[in-house]
Amino acid sequence: MDKNIVIFYVPGAYGSYIAWMIERFNTQRKKFSPAVVDNPLQSDGSAHAHASYCKVENMASVTEFLSNQQFPDWGYKIWAGWPVDKHNTIGQCIEQTLDQMNNDDRLIVVSRDTIMDAGISWLNASTKLTKERWYASLNISSDDELADAFVQELNQRHFYYVNDRKFIDVSIDELLFARPESLLMIVKQLGFDICDKPLFEKISAEQRKAQSSVTVMKDILSGKHNDSVDPAVASIVSYIKE
Repeated sequence: MDKNIVIFYVPGAYGSYIAWMIERFNTQRKKFSPAVVDNPLQSDGSAHAHASYCKVENMASVTEFLSNQQFPDWGYKIWAGWPVDKHNTIGQCIEQTLDQMNNDDRLIVVSRDTIMDAGISWLNASTKLTKERWYASLNISSDDELADAFVQELNQRHFYYVNDRKFIDVSIDELLFARPESLLMIVKQLGFDICDKPLFEKISAEQRKAQSSVTVMKDILSGKHNDSVDPAVASIVSYIKE
């Protein structure tokens, strides 16, 4: 049966990497052309050589995606982005999306419960997207607005526990530190068989080494960047100091 896969994540929270993992390591997709790239990593540690989803949309976009009955030959399609706006919290977006889904559809949410996780995604967005694209996603136009935008992003991240077989929660901490074979279980939860595990282990190790945001965030939390002139870093420092 055809399947919709929806991934909710803020820019910088590894949504493109998850989409690549799903596409490259399920046996169903491997039967078809064009082949999914073996290594999606770019020099900045992003998976944008596969695709750069990183979009801020709204629930109307999700609804349109779910109602579209045209599927590629491999039988599933992926929507990835962040649907939260002034009309809908992330909890409301989750509820509305699950209500519209069929039993075989799946919703993945990349959670950021800790300041470490939230800071990593924030720093990723600041370095892996162009400034114009990142600021447009935040609906701001200057560095001076970053501190307030970071607080807003923190306030938008929480949701209640969801008891629904169509729902998959994966944290940034898991994406960066869980065993690769554990992450591949997401593919299994989507209803696919897994292939090429050694390749994923290899790329996973490379991807984790390339995440400079992890080091920077650890330094921020230890007080090493209190006088940073980097606007993205300074906005996190300002929040922590308050």
